[in-house]
Amino acid sequence: MNLAKITALSILFTVILSIHGIYTLLQCIASQNQLELISYSYKSSAGTSSIYPGSRNVELNVIVQSLIEEDIIVSAACLQLPEGFTISRGSTQCSPPYTPNGTTYVIIKQGDVITFKYRFDVESTISPGRYYASIIVYYSEGGIEQRQTIEGIEIYVSQYPELYIDVIDWYWSPDAYPGSQNIYLYIVLKNVGDSAIIQAEGVAKFQSDIFTPSNIRFRIPSLEKYATTSISLGPLSISPNAIPDILYRVELVINATMRTDDNVIYTGKVTKPFSITLSSAPLINLAVLDYGFESTRIVENAIQTQFYATIINKDFKTVRSITAYFTILSPESSFINKTKNAVNIYRQVLNYGDIATLHSPPMIIGTTDRVNIELKLIIFGEDNGAEFWSENTYYFTVAVNKPYINLVITDIYWLDGEIYPGSENARLAIILENYDVVNVVDVIALIELPSNFYPNIIRLTGIDIPRGSRSTLVFSGISISNRIKPGVYEAILNISGIAIESTGTFYRFQNNYIFTITISAPPNQSILNVIEYGWVSKKAYINSINSRFYVYFMVSEPGIRIQNPIFMIHLPKQMIFQSINRSISIPINGAFGYGQAIYLEVPNIDIVTPDEGVYPVIIKLRALVIGVEEFWHEETYTILLPIYSPRLNVTLIDSGWWNKISSPMTSRAAIYLTFQSLNIDTLNSLIIQVELDGVNAKFIDGRNTSIYIVTNPINYGNVFTAIFADVEI
Repeated sequence: MNLAKITALSILFTVILSIHGIYTLLQCIASQNQLELISYSYKSSAGTSSIYPGSRNVELNVIVQSLIEEDIIVSAACLQLPEGFTISRGSTQCSPPYTPNGTTYVIIKQGDVITFKYRFDVESTISPGRYYASIIVYYSEGGIEQRQTIEGIEIYVSQYPELYIDVIDWYWSPDAYPGSQNIYLYIVLKNVGDSAIIQAEGVAKFQSDIFTPSNIRFRIPSLEKYATTSISLGPLSISPNAIPDILYRVELVINATMRTDDNVIYTGKVTKPFSITLSSAPLINLAVLDYGFESTRIVENAIQTQFYATIINKDFKTVRSITAYFTILSPESSFINKTKNAVNIYRQVLNYGDIATLHSPPMIIGTTDRVNIELKLIIFGEDNGAEFWSENTYYFTVAVNKPYINLVITDIYWLDGEIYPGSENARLAIILENYDVVNVVDVIALIELPSNFYPNIIRLTGIDIPRGSRSTLVFSGISISNRIKPGVYEAILNISGIAIESTGTFYRFQNNYIFTITISAPPNQSILNVIEYGWVSKKAYINSINSRFYVYFMVSEPGIRIQNPIFMIHLPKQMIFQSINRSISIPINGAFGYGQAIYLEVPNIDIVTPDEGVYPVIIKLRALVIGVEEFWHEETYTILLPIYSPRLNVTLIDSGWWNKISSPMTSRAAIYLTFQSLNIDTLNSLIIQVELDGVNAKFIDGRNTSIYIVTNPINYGNVFTAIFADVEI
């Protein structure tokens, strides 16, 4: 058949079909419902009953039963979808009739069940909800084309499945304790939702005052339904203030890209809270091997000493660092800054069996017999990679002794040889040897001498006695009373200073010693000889006043000097000093050596005896003798001084009237008497008394006596005249 014929036949067939369709349409409109909707079903491309916005290739099966008595021929049933639904690509809107076993019908009898099959897509823009579709069945009955619309097909578009994730387990790696650092929280998640997770991102929110950082981002890989995965959050640091075994809330805020069973892609969000706990920090066995103070001696008032505790790690856990809190519980002691608390940090790593010594800052030990110390160790440790903080507390009591330094007196002697009663400026030497292990500096040596030693207390300062050395203490300027008796006397030596140890610790100390010193008996010998003595005026007379005597002494002992001798003069009862005393002391300044003379003159003596004679005068010498040794010497001397009765040897060599007498009756006449002194001694004054008879002559005032006083010195052979005036004749 040629092409022109074929084309003509095709056009003719199309026209016949069009006329037949118009006729059939008119017949269907007029027909009654002879086909009954039995059931319908749809399922997603994954075979599930749920469909969602965006589902593709949803399979719809509509089951219809023919109630028509006549046999019919069904050509097709066309699906009428609501807005937002479209026929899937590769499918048609109209379905042929299928038998229950899946073959197509040719003739349909009354009661036959017919299945129509479709595939459609759900637009992703529609909202979830109920939608209604219908089918139009085209069939012929008795050669007449008819159609019937069957409605009541409900399509439910579901909400997207929510994101459901369960925390089915969690654990720390390494274990988490208060104070742990750089640890990770591992969380096992299970997808319990109806969609697979393509990918997800989230933020884990922790309690901000306990965990650092408090927000950590994480990712979840592809996770199918009911599958599990784990995420790690970290590194995390935990506050040391955290409390073990209580619940801490964690929130997982997850944003996910999801996929339904039929491959619809959408997003979901969920906040998943759950709780975690921390483990109690493990105890670590740090045993104390030794403790005490670094100083050699633990004594009162020690300064700059350090408390120490030596510990050993008896645990298999590793100690990374130790913070040691030292607290002094004793009220009398403190650290060098006057506080009771101090802290030191030790970054020494201690494995099993390792030893460390912890030192406190420098301390001051007060006046006490013990020091109580609390040592709290905040330990940062590690156990199988898990870092933790642990706390150990120890209490110590250390006995404190009185400070004493082993300074020994090895010798005591007088530097100047023997010392006697009366010695002055003596020097006492005391040798101290330091048998101790500490150095002694800034020593104050104080000696307390017995009574009759002057001064009673002598102090030396600025003395250093290093360990293993000696020092000679010389106490100078000691004077011994001459009233003291020779013998052995006790004295006290007080040594106070600062002891310095090799560790730098120092403390004050005070040692007291009782020792003896010997005062020797002075040599029994005379050191002065009396070589001359007498009255300065050659003679002294009964009733003489202001007399004086002299004595010449000579130093008779070679090798000595007499320093500033003092002479005590004791007069007999026949004499008295003008001070109304019979004893006086006369010091003489100077130093007198062998063969030198000492001149002593004793003035102001009045003779009070009426009897002439020779009378003893006692002279006591007290002098500082300086020689090989220095001492006070006392010696007594007796001299005999004569006292004479005075004899006035004056001769009258002339007398008469001083003025001429012209008559027997004369007034205011004057008498003169001329004398010559034959006394060897000088007459310092002279009183001459004249007495008239009182009858033929008398003085003008009626007296018959008168005196004349000579005040000029009169020496031997001098002539002098006494004139008596106012004589009445």
